[in-house]
Amino acid sequence: MPLFKKLLKWAGVTVLIAYAALVAYRMFYLRNEAKTKEQVAKIHATHLTLDDVMGKNLPPDPGPLADQTVAGIDANRLS
Repeated sequence: MPLFKKLLKWAGVTVLIAYAALVAYRMFYLRNEAKTKEQVAKIHATHLTLDDVMGKNLPPDPGPLADQTVAGIDANRLS
């Protein structure tokens, strides 16, 4: 009978540890799922206009003087 009690005790401890590990795993999983839903809602709330697509909202072109400060080898010999 003592062997049966010992096995029952260890089985109970094993089940409790497995349950605690499962609860901890689900906690992190649900937290990540909530973050994902939040990001998806943020992406869906972003609206593009035709001006965004056509590039009208870009900053102005700095001109040819902007390339004078770029150091390096001119592989295609444009300037």
